Amino acid sequence: AFAPAFDGRDGFGALVYNQPQAADIARLFSGRAFLDRQATREQLLAVAGAAGVLHFSTHAPATTETGDFSFIVFSEGKGGYDSLFVNDIYLLPLQAELVVLNGCETFVGKWYDGEGVINLARSFLAAGANSVVSSLWSVNDEASSTVMEDFYTALKTGKGRSAALRSAKQQQITTGGKLGAHPVYWAAFTAVGKSGPLSRYGGQSATLLWSLLAGGLVLGSLVWRYRG
Repeated sequence: AFAPAFDGRDGFGALVYNQPQAADIARLFSGRAFLDRQATREQLLAVAGAAGVLHFSTHAPATTETGDFSFIVFSEGKGGYDSLFVNDIYLLPLQAELVVLNGCETFVGKWYDGEGVINLARSFLAAGANSVVSSLWSVNDEASSTVMEDFYTALKTGKGRSAALRSAKQQQITTGGKLGAHPVYWAAFTAVGKSGPLSRYGGQSATLLWSLLAGGLVLGSLVWRYRG
């Protein structure tokens, strides 16, 4: 999980909940949280090839003029900021089952004839991610953190990625109060790619196990029949 610090300077709005959110999610999955000055591009490159889940809680300015110029904001390690552009993401050696882009407008991009929409979400899929959760418009810092934590909690129970996101949205409607239940606080998030559970919590590995068991039963029945 990556979450740089933002205090409202250098052109980026202040974020209060992004670092606690990243820390909580990493703790929930026994993962690593890179916060403040540790949330660098170099750290991403160091873990990109091995991480099963990548979570970004940061600013991610999108452009509808030139999709390749959308970028994710990282710390540069000295109190300033660095950028990871769409073209940089294509080169990441990803093996991730899931990438979550908890920033504003991370699904927004530019339409190119014959190519479709070029945006941050697509670049992660092209780099090897199985699925991406991203946003269609600017999201609220506090409400999006609540939705994300509910989403990951549902994932850990074995729900599929799409089902877990739906569950988190329903939870926000139920507990968000009259204001927080408004769609502007939860409806921006969308999931693309594989929709089933993560392998660690009942996904592909469990499917493979049942397939092997079924295959063993079929083989056993054939051997028994032959011997008979």
